[in-house]
Amino acid sequence: MKVKNYIAAITVVIYIGLLGYLYLGIGQGTTYPAKPISIIVHSKPGSAIDYMARKVAEIARKYSDVAFVVENRSGTQGLVAMQHVLDMKADGYTLLGVTKSFLSTVMVNKSKVGLGDFLFIANMVSDPEALISNTDRNFNSLEDIIQDANNDETQVWIGPGTGGRDHMMALKSWETLGIDAKWIDYKSGPQSILALLRDESAVYIGNPADIKGKSNLDIISIASEKRLTSLPDVPTFKEQGYDINESMWRGFAFKKGVPEEAIDYVVKVLRDVVNDEEWKNYCNETYVFSSFENHEEFTRRIVHEVEETNYYLPQRISGQNQLRSNYRWWDFQLFDFFLLSNYTVSNTRNGKYYKPCTYS
Repeated sequence: MKVKNYIAAITVVIYIGLLGYLYLGIGQGTTYPAKPISIIVHSKPGSAIDYMARKVAEIARKYSDVAFVVENRSGTQGLVAMQHVLDMKADGYTLLGVTKSFLSTVMVNKSKVGLGDFLFIANMVSDPEALISNTDRNFNSLEDIIQDANNDETQVWIGPGTGGRDHMMALKSWETLGIDAKWIDYKSGPQSILALLRDESAVYIGNPADIKGKSNLDIISIASEKRLTSLPDVPTFKEQGYDINESMWRGFAFKKGVPEEAIDYVVKVLRDVVNDEEWKNYCNETYVFSSFENHEEFTRRIVHEVEETNYYLPQRISGQNQLRSNYRWWDFQLFDFFLLSNYTVSNTRNGKYYKPCTYS
């Protein structure tokens, strides 16, 4: 009887050990990744960030030991997705798809969620802002828009949202082009495009892919350093004599505290993805630039753009009391001190923002 009890006890111990080995990784040494990695997307399936995340997950199969799985959690302009990631363990299995629109979301909405809660590990694409018009307007250049604004009592520009990135692009464009215009918020991109198709405005602020399948819409200019390979006839602002470089970036972030092992693994996979021929085809098909940036480069970009946002939103947008205009450096606890020390203050447009120092 004692022998049977002894054997039973050994069996139980072995069983528990196997469970620990299989499910907890005990005794296996390096175990990351041991299960699929979730990519949390803040918008519904079919959006630009959703499509990008799914393309990343698809191509990553070639380079990752585990699958990347996209999960949509929409609501409150991204805050629902951001809070979900913060509610999860910082174990490297929950990745947040991030876009430039998150900057305005965090700064305008009253929420405990902050950019400083995240580690921005990689930017993937740069989707240039574009000035789009109805072909009936006969705009062929920025000068045509300027002339129309000077002749029109109130030139109307439209786009989704007030205080968002497209609205900011409109503000920067008016200032750079030296014109006055009126912004009308059509709440969403599709509604804005429908209004433009009805010729309800002179200009729609969007992205190049917005004209796909719409022969009666023209892109007058894109705010990038160079022309898109897939749209070789569309000029940049700089080519037309105006210095604007503005784009919607899309990338990935972890909750702070994720192990270095997980960060290194995921970043390596993302690097492999952007070097894949399938990724290059995706970028050409969606009219975006492949623009990989590591944690340091990506963070520098965000720091600069937060300060720029703080210049435009409080001074130019009604309802200023709703803006967290005191959102400054003390909210950026995630940014490494050495990164902050590589920034200098400069006066531009009578406002202050941070810009990178020149590196040798």
